[in-house]
Amino acid sequence: MEVKKLLFDEVIAWNDNNLQKLKHSLKDNQYTFCLGAGVSISAGLPDWYTLLSKIIGRLLYLSNNEKLDDQTGRKGYSTYKAAKHEMFMQHASEKEFQNKLKQAYRGDYNYMLQGEDTLELAEAIYEFILESVSVDGIDIPQGMEAKWIEQDKSELTDFYIKQFVKEICTPKKEIWELESKAIGAIVKILVEINPDIEKEVITYNYDNLLEECLRVIGKVKDSEIYSYGNSKEAGLKKKNVKYHIYHVHGFLPVTDHDQKFESEKIVLTENSYTDIEKMGYDWVNVIQSYKYHTSNLIFIGFSGQDYNFRRILRSLSVGKQHHYIFICIDDIVKRVFKKLIDDMTTLEFETLFSDKDRLQKKYPFELIMLNQMLSAKSIYWEKHGLIPIWTTIAELPTVLLGLR
Repeated sequence: MEVKKLLFDEVIAWNDNNLQKLKHSLKDNQYTFCLGAGVSISAGLPDWYTLLSKIIGRLLYLSNNEKLDDQTGRKGYSTYKAAKHEMFMQHASEKEFQNKLKQAYRGDYNYMLQGEDTLELAEAIYEFILESVSVDGIDIPQGMEAKWIEQDKSELTDFYIKQFVKEICTPKKEIWELESKAIGAIVKILVEINPDIEKEVITYNYDNLLEECLRVIGKVKDSEIYSYGNSKEAGLKKKNVKYHIYHVHGFLPVTDHDQKFESEKIVLTENSYTDIEKMGYDWVNVIQSYKYHTSNLIFIGFSGQDYNFRRILRSLSVGKQHHYIFICIDDIVKRVFKKLIDDMTTLEFETLFSDKDRLQKKYPFELIMLNQMLSAKSIYWEKHGLIPIWTTIAELPTVLLGLR
């Protein structure tokens, strides 16, 4: 699927013009990459829905863990727990049941979560774990029982959440295999354009995949990279470092490198986002706001439907800088052509979108709908100070490399 086969010629020209403007920003070193979950997917890391569905799958696997299945709790959970255990006892030995349990562990049921508010869903999962964990066997000071249990269960819940996320976000591919992917292209831009100048990257991902790619693909020395994941780390910009990576939603290194620290908490749930919004001068807000007004931001790996990202965007005022967001149109195309695609084989699908003349003659209405939808989205993004650049998942690495 190619953008030039689906967009009107005038839209393609506008798209190319925006790419040229962005290229000048890179040349002048007036840019900051802002990376979302999409840049890590090529390494086998999950999107938000898959991450949450995998956590749910792991909770099912741990159903009989006494530390994750407290006997007490709210009535709603206690009722569910009793019924769940009865069902497990009846069907746990069945092959089909076991296969489905494994599928849930892999995140294959992520389609069940589509359309859910990811922040609200994460909050529900957090509360579920909070009600499930047990603090039996822990010495509690006399007179502090209620407060201590509440605090301890909260800390234990944060621990479980972090362990789930770290295990799920471990790369499934070798780092060198990512050289031809979007994250590999980002590394080449950082390393090759103005190589002697310090670079800063804001990432909303917990993992240290970018740091690993800088080392392996970019041949950057370990001493030249520094990761910031909490107020202590971000309080003072490190000297003699060339690449500063700000993990504004928390830092959970998933490889052997960067194990010197990890964030105490990560931003995952609705409440954790709200807590950040309340702390106006927290380092997370300060670094984002400062860069939004002093640098040309380049957002990559964000979905147009990403509610989390729109919350971030609305909290920032429009400045004088030019900011860009790369949006892959694959999902939009599939929705517009859904009725046709449902009846097609993969080969028929690829053939359809490889012939622009045929598309324009046979499906003019669908093309008008597609381009109108993208035009409306352009107005939305530009209102918030962002210039969208349309691409496809397959074309994104090539488009990024072309900026060099």
